[in-house]
Amino acid sequence: MKALTVYQPFATLLLLTDCTGERAKIFETRPETCTWLSYRGPVAIHAGKSQDFMHLCDKEPFRSTLARHGLSKDDLVFGAVIGEVIMDYVLRTEEMGRPRFEHEAEFGNFAPGRVAIHTRSPVLYEQLVPARGQQGLWNWDGEIDGS
Repeated sequence: MKALTVYQPFATLLLLTDCTGERAKIFETRPETCTWLSYRGPVAIHAGKSQDFMHLCDKEPFRSTLARHGLSKDDLVFGAVIGEVIMDYVLRTEEMGRPRFEHEAEFGNFAPGRVAIHTRSPVLYEQLVPARGQQGLWNWDGEIDGS
């Protein structure tokens, strides 16, 4: 299965869906220079080990969105595959305008020169799978990282 490493809290936000079906984060944003943007299909979401963006969990709308799903920053995991989504299309940020979904603009970088990857059908795994991430889109064999 293809996999994508995403920093926390964005990895978890990409997988959260409430009881009404409303998602916390729908688009994953990347530089438009990424070489793998033609891929469509299922992708495992790997929560990277970096904690560079964890300070956002103390601010709105991150804190309240996590709380609405019974989570806090202390619940987020690192260095593991935590779920999967289906990547189904890509938009250049200049062409899409301001995201219309609640808080989507705060949950991604929609600056010019970037793309927004639309995801659907999120599955948050009940059991996390420790794994070593990589840059870009990579092949994950589903094995537990033994290191």
